Amino acid sequence: MTEDKFWYVYHPHGNAPKFRHLTYTSAREEAHRLARENPGCEFLVLEAVYAAIRCDVQGRVLRPVDDGIPF
Repeated sequence: MTEDKFWYVYHPHGNAPKFRHLTYTSAREEAHRLARENPGCEFLVLEAVYAAIRCDVQGRVLRPVDDGIPF
């Protein structure tokens, strides 16, 4: 699965971020807004750079399919 770039605004002592900012500028502005509303709290702008996924289902061919094409 490919995705465009996105950023999260994260507070180390808060809940997990859920909103994906589509630009760095949007995330930075949100971090500033949250910092103004929460004096003394730090808000980090994080860019997603890697994703991992567990795949438990694997398929295999049991027999070739005859599609009628002779090659």
